[in-house]
Amino acid sequence: MKSIRYKQTASLTCIITAIVFAFMGFFTPPTGEISESVLWFVAQCLIFSGSLIGVDCVIDQRLGKHS
Repeated sequence: MKSIRYKQTASLTCIITAIVFAFMGFFTPPTGEISESVLWFVAQCLIFSGSLIGVDCVIDQRLGKHS
């Protein structure tokens, strides 16, 4: 059960971090333009959190926890 809680916490943290960095990218100079490195970081955070959620769902489905 701790493993699932850890995955959910890590996934939620990555999603929040990605959203915060995306918004911060709009307000740093040059205003209104997001740097390529910020976009790369946001994408990596979202991919990581998506993979955690996806792997957890696949494992639950294989074990018969989802209907």
